[in-house]
Amino acid sequence: MMLGLRTVIYPVPELDAARELAIIRQPLLFALLERLERFLFTRSQAVTTISRAMAGRIRDKGVAAERVHLLPNWADLEDIQPGARRNVLRRELGLKAEIMVLYAGNMGEKQGLEVILDAAAITRYNQSIRYVFVGEGAARKRLMDRAQGLGLETVSFFPLQPRDRFPLLLNAADEGIMFQLPSHRPDLTWERVLDTAEPDWDRPSLLRGDRYRLRSRSLAVVRARRRAPAPTTSEA
Repeated sequence: MMLGLRTVIYPVPELDAARELAIIRQPLLFALLERLERFLFTRSQAVTTISRAMAGRIRDKGVAAERVHLLPNWADLEDIQPGARRNVLRRELGLKAEIMVLYAGNMGEKQGLEVILDAAAITRYNQSIRYVFVGEGAARKRLMDRAQGLGLETVSFFPLQPRDRFPLLLNAADEGIMFQLPSHRPDLTWERVLDTAEPDWDRPSLLRGDRYRLRSRSLAVVRARRRAPAPTTSEA
């Protein structure tokens, strides 16, 4: 965000997520942040976001559609390509034949990464499974302290890696984890959009239950959908 220029591009903070996940619990603080958000919306000539669903929320808050711009996350497929599992980075991490469960990315409050530590606690006596956290974030120190407090010797933390080492990191892993807490809203259901483990599958489908099984070394994309309202009945 740059103030004082003719055009302001304002990347939307995840204020809605902070409310739905109860990350911000003080009503006064939340009210002030909402006022700040409205102020920035009205002063910005362009508002950017990373998904169509978030773009819809921004329009619902009164921002004109022509000022909302979708800039989705992306990957450089020239750099990110399959490679050898037992590479130099895996050796630097001190791993040999162990199963490497990887989380690489922002360690924020809304990611819900404690569940990985819960899994590590269950498998603490299985030295063939190693859990590797790579990145930075507001929750990193708390996660490290909890792992230390639980005595989880199979959990390791490493700082953010340079871009040229990121493909090595992904290839070194056996199981990649991308985890984020759901919003638990009763008006939403989940739909599978893509799963690389099923390349011939080409139609969205509704998910059943509260979990989705992700196969090894694959990528799945799911999205939220608003539930259709239940039909109302009237007595004659």
